[in-house]
Amino acid sequence: MFWKKKAPKAADPAASTTEAAKAPPATANGKSEKLPKPRDIEQRIGGQLVLQKKQRPDTVWRLKSVHRPYPGNRDRFYFRVFDGVETVNKGVKVINYYSLDEHPEFIIWEGWCDKETNIVEFKDKNAPT
Repeated sequence: MFWKKKAPKAADPAASTTEAAKAPPATANGKSEKLPKPRDIEQRIGGQLVLQKKQRPDTVWRLKSVHRPYPGNRDRFYFRVFDGVETVNKGVKVINYYSLDEHPEFIIWEGWCDKETNIVEFKDKNAPT
């Protein structure tokens, strides 16, 4: 009979765990935070890479970055800088900030930025966490 509903397929436990790993962490109110997709590196971050970290401008301005909010401060955000061309060539799809958790080898620079004061702080990748 065509009107009978089909029994639901059993959920694949492996698929559910990988989807949970890709989801951003829940915020204080229990909702997951929506994060922006990758974009060109911000002017203030790129400028500091050139001036403070002595990086070549032609290299810096072709990089991409992803951001996430800084808890308790609307003017600050965390950032990660990566090479978008390299990630595509290696088959890694960067959707948001947390996508790089699984591929830390692609993170070139990370830190936080304050839009109001224009302060950019870089995290030393060699420092113990």
